[in-house]
Amino acid sequence: MSSNQLLQDASVTIGVSGLSVACHNDALGRWEIAIPRFDDHQLSLEVTGLGTFFVEPQVKLIEIKGENSAALEPRHEPGQAPDRTQLSQTNSQDLRWLTDFSSELPHQIVSVVTKADNPQRVDVTMLYVHDAIAYTKSIDSSMLIRPDLDSTAPLVDGRAKVEQTTAVLDILEGVPTAVFEARVMGLDIQSPKDGRVGITMDNGAAMTIPLQDQTQQILITNVEPPGDDASRFIDSDQFHFGLGDLYRYYELFNVTGEKVHEWGKQPKTGAGPNRNCCCNTVQVGALPNLGGLP
Repeated sequence: MSSNQLLQDASVTIGVSGLSVACHNDALGRWEIAIPRFDDHQLSLEVTGLGTFFVEPQVKLIEIKGENSAALEPRHEPGQAPDRTQLSQTNSQDLRWLTDFSSELPHQIVSVVTKADNPQRVDVTMLYVHDAIAYTKSIDSSMLIRPDLDSTAPLVDGRAKVEQTTAVLDILEGVPTAVFEARVMGLDIQSPKDGRVGITMDNGAAMTIPLQDQTQQILITNVEPPGDDASRFIDSDQFHFGLGDLYRYYELFNVTGEKVHEWGKQPKTGAGPNRNCCCNTVQVGALPNLGGLP
């Protein structure tokens, strides 16, 4: 388990990766992370020294809270925001490497889709992390492009259908700017060395992490099992394009503006195809909390 923590004296460092949406609730002093429980994704929780646990879809709440934790600034955002078009940056741990679903994409107004709005909406597991500073643990090395959704892979019964046509390739190759974004979101907690950090779930499961001189690590992932779904890829003479899962957030959020896809774009090299599909955590800065998603 790789750490790359922000606070070298952190009691616990948490990594969150895969399909999930983060928002800081200033009123309650906690990070709220909604994890959609699609059938083709698997949620796991790995804790140093305790092992890896797979979280059942019936679990609606996971809470991580330190004993007498320090009140930390919730966001690590020093200076000017990173330039997404450049992978090499001085401050690679800036939280703003996480794509902001509400301000960086042409969505205009973003609002939560509740179960009352759509009873068939995907269930979510809510992760609440208290008194933590959030940042970027690692940046996805894949180039990403964000064309219009309907023109490259329209949704059919909620799933994207990639059209293997030259017209789609022309659109993908014509996107002028590729960007980079965070792969793993980090959350660090500081508690007294004689304290502990607890992890609880609403199904009654609980574990306590005794604090030591060495930072304890937790990794939470919500990803698809390994596999190569050829229907999500399309190749041109120079590039491999792979359709990511950004569109699946539209089941959780209404937007008044344009919907987009996020495609991975990799040059064809002698090393063989790099078929890495993006499935990264995003943040929603325009909302005060994620109430309505549970």
